Amino acid sequence: MKVTVKCFSTLADGDHCRYDRSRMISMEKDAARVDQLAQQISISEKDVSVVFVNGKHASLDSTLSEGDRVAFVPPTGGM
Repeated sequence: MKVTVKCFSTLADGDHCRYDRSRMISMEKDAARVDQLAQQISISEKDVSVVFVNGKHASLDSTLSEGDRVAFVPPTGGM
């Protein structure tokens, strides 16, 4: 299964996840949760404040489906 991912602010890393363009990530169907995606691209759950799946607020234990768009946002001032 494939999903696309973007990371913002301090989570953006040129090798794993960028803020300026999405990256396609392949996942096993049995590893289809947001927290497993974060682990796969080397993002610690404690570094994530907000998650969006297909533009809607989601949680780290949300289930992903083929073609989903995921965005990770770190804690920032006031969050």
